[in-house]
Amino acid sequence: EAWIQQQMHLPVESHREYYRHRVNPSVNEGSDLARRPCDLGSRWARHVFTGREVGKRIETNSTTIFVDGVLKMHVRDGVLGSSWAALGNYSGYVCVVVPEVGADVLLTKDSCGGRRRRRGRSQMLPNPAVGKGAGDVETSFTYKEVRNGTVVLRSAPVNCTLNEGSMLGIDGELYQFDDRLHLKPNTAESPLSSLESCVPRNPINGQDCRTSDLHVDGPRLPGLLAQVWEAYGGRYGSWYMNGDGKQYPS
Repeated sequence: EAWIQQQMHLPVESHREYYRHRVNPSVNEGSDLARRPCDLGSRWARHVFTGREVGKRIETNSTTIFVDGVLKMHVRDGVLGSSWAALGNYSGYVCVVVPEVGADVLLTKDSCGGRRRRRGRSQMLPNPAVGKGAGDVETSFTYKEVRNGTVVLRSAPVNCTLNEGSMLGIDGELYQFDDRLHLKPNTAESPLSSLESCVPRNPINGQDCRTSDLHVDGPRLPGLLAQVWEAYGGRYGSWYMNGDGKQYPS
């Protein structure tokens, strides 16, 4: 009862604000909206396959695994070797990933589709743990475990030099960086200056949308001035068309 009373007296909070501080969905590789390795809240995982590989082509041999031509991991061999070593020279697709060490990773010789489980055309293997790679191993940080085999940074090392190829060492295990979306406060009172960080105008936010300040690196001429937008793989570029018909970067 005391706990209920305590909760009832807490100040009212915005669900949107709560969500923006705690949401952690996957993000496209290289996105400007991703958390960086040195950011507080950056996510690190002990499993090799995170789910971002689903639908991509995989190639293996007795020593290495490549996903879309990029080295994913080195295969451990010997008496205590990885079961992935038994694949030998294999080429196919990653169709299902359960993001946890030892959980299922489904491979198929065909592209992922409704018939991917045809007999003899698919392989189910355990999601391997991250092994020693070329990246540096960092141990000077504090973290919080958010699920089995997954942690987020609570404090970064002094003069942090972590990058996408770095690894965290925790209790003798290695963790790799897992790109995640970083939502930032963006209110009418304090709007973000980066247009790439903004949601396009829509019926929900239309009443509160604000135009960006006009910055034209060219002569000001009388006539129609329009801002032109174009998308490049989910990223936006913009420029202004002045009365002379020429384009100027915004």
